Formats: sequence, structure tokens, C-alpha cells
Amino acid sequence: MKHLFLILFSFLIVYSSAQQINKKKQNNQKLKILLITEGTTYTATLIALNSLWYKDYPRSSFHFINDNGEWLQMDKMGHMTSSYYMGVAGIKAYKWAGVNEKEAIWYGGLSGSFFLTAVEILDGFSKEWGASSGDLIANTMGSALCISQALLWDEQKIQLKYSYNKSFWADKNPEQLGKNLIQNMLKDYNGQKYWLSFNIKSLLELENHFPSWLSLSLGYSGYGMKNPYHENGDPERMREYFLALDIDLNRVQTKSKFVNSLLHTFGFVKFPMPTIGIREKKIFKRISPNKTFAGLYLGIFFTLLLSIILNQIFEIFDLITGFIFIIMIILLSFLGDIIESIFKRISGLKNSSNLIPGHGGFFDRFDSFILCTYGLILFSYVTN
Repeated sequence: MKHLFLILFSFLIVYSSAQQINKKKQNNQKLKILLITEGTTYTATLIALNSLWYKDYPRSSFHFINDNGEWLQMDKMGHMTSSYYMGVAGIKAYKWAGVNEKEAIWYGGLSGSFFLTAVEILDGFSKEWGASSGDLIANTMGSALCISQALLWDEQKIQLKYSYNKSFWADKNPEQLGKNLIQNMLKDYNGQKYWLSFNIKSLLELENHFPSWLSLSLGYSGYGMKNPYHENGDPERMREYFLALDIDLNRVQTKSKFVNSLLHTFGFVKFPMPTIGIREKKIFKRISPNKTFAGLYLGIFFTLLLSIILNQIFEIFDLITGFIFIIMIILLSFLGDIIESIFKRISGLKNSSNLIPGHGGFFDRFDSFILCTYGLILFSYVTN
């Protein structure tokens, strides 16, 4: 019974908060329809989950669990993607209802985080499960990606996407990975791929003749996962990274409204295109066993991407100077990290200090900055 009160209380918070949106438009018929539909769907879904999903498991006092190491974080990618698309849909819904721009972005964009947080609360009262801080962080990241782009660009230039191909492992452990196609699509983490899809024309502000629907996607997946954690007898599990072109279905326009709506509905699906894939391979296994080429490539990619976005906003460098500067910073940060690892191996230490054990110690949080500082001073001297 207390869970039912929790769900109803959560619903009242959503409803009362939504009513504060632009009080001048409280009589707006579309807004009333949206609030009633959203509140009813939200509450009914949570009540159904509480009655059906959790009923076979014993209740407990509210508690957290640490599941951040499960499934190579593929489940966290699912949380982030779900929260992102709930936010995108929420923003569109509030704009449709006539809510002003910023309020629509914030209230709509937070829809995913709010709903999924309520689900985490239900998990927290289940003895079988438990609330997950990793899930909460992933939910927040999905909302943040949605809201930040809506505020900055009033469009989603970078989208999270999903694709699935049934894996070899799906039939090896159907209890964990699903017993049918629908369950497989939700639970077979070996067959899932999550993508960051970058719209090329929008991000680079290219001329009109460049196709607006063409995107470049960076994908992530895991392989060899029969169970949440590696167990004796399980195959070696590894991360996989992908690079592929993509089609942004939200930007494909036809003469048929029905077809356009259908394309937009499936806009979250990564369109099949030729793909380059790499699996984790250690760079210096003896010195720093967790450093991989895939991680280095991803670091280079995201650093360049963030630099392009920031340079568009603040206009710090010209293209050539900025490219040289970023490559220098990437290489120096990587070298600083490796040098600090060498010192630890020579000293026979796993951590550089007793602070932050298990993550290399306190010094590991700053090793990449050491050489970068000298590089920044040298770069400033040369360019000036």
C-alpha cells in the first residue's frame, strides 16, 4: 500500500509542478489535454509496474545497490537513451500545448529523468533489486543531452540511437538475455548497440547543397556476456566500438504526412550502414592494463568534437591552429597518464595515495594535466 501512495504522491508532484507552467495559459485546452494524458499515463504505468513486475519479489526497506559493473555498462546506455527520448518527446509535447520555449524545454526535457527516478524508487523497495546510483546518473545524462541542445541550438544535432542484432549468446542464457525477440531486444546486451549520431550539416553549418539527413555515428557495445558479471567458464568479455554513417530519419521529408510521422517515430533506430568496428586492445598491458587503443581513439574523437562546438560558440582559434593545439593536448595528456603509471610500477604501487583507492589514487585524477600545463605555456609563447 505504501508503494501506491508513493506513486500517487509522485504523480501529484508532476501534476502540481506542471500547473505552474505559464499560468496565463492554464485555460489552454491543449495544455489541459497534455497534463491529463501525461499524468494518467505516468501514474497508470507506475501502478502497473508496482502490481505486476514487483509483486513476485519480496519487499524491503529502501536501499541502494552497486550494479555499475554489470553488463559492461550496456544497461546504463539503455537508461540514458530512454531518458533522452522521453525528454525529446516531452519538449515537443509541451511546445504543442503552447507552453513558452524555456519552460517547455525544462519541464519536457526532465520528463524522462522524473519518470525513471520513480522507477528507481520502486526498485529500491524491492529485495530482489535495489535503487542504482549508476542508473540515476545515466538518466540525468540523457536528460542533460536533450535539454542542453534544445537550449543551445533549439534542435537535436547529436542524437542517441539504438540498433539490435540477435547475438550468439542470447540462446545460451534465456533467463538473463530473453526468451523471445521482444525480450531479446531489451535484455540481450550482446546484440544491442548504442550510438551517438552527429548530424554533419547542422554541426558544421555546411551549405544548403549538403544533405541534411546525413549523420556520422559512433557506436558502443559489449560481447561475451552470458551473465551480469564474468563468471568461471564464461568467455572473455570485451567492449566494442563502431564508426558508421547514419540517416537522420527526423530530417527526411516526403509528401506524405503519414510517412513523415512514421519516419519520425522510428528516428531512434540507427539506420543500417557500412560500419567500422574495433574491439578493446591493450596499449601497454604491463604498465597500465586498463589503457586501450579504443579508449584513446574515443578520447581523440570526443575532444575534437567538443573543441569544434566550443570554438563555434567562443571563436577562440582558427581551424589549423585549433587542430594543432587539440592534438598536442591529447598527446600530452595521454603521455602524462602513462608516465605516472610507470612511476607506480617502478615503485611497486597500485595507487599513488590512500585517497580514492581502486582508481589509481589521488594523483591519477591529475596526471594528465601535468604535461598539458607545460604544453599550454609553450603553445602560448609560440603563438604570441
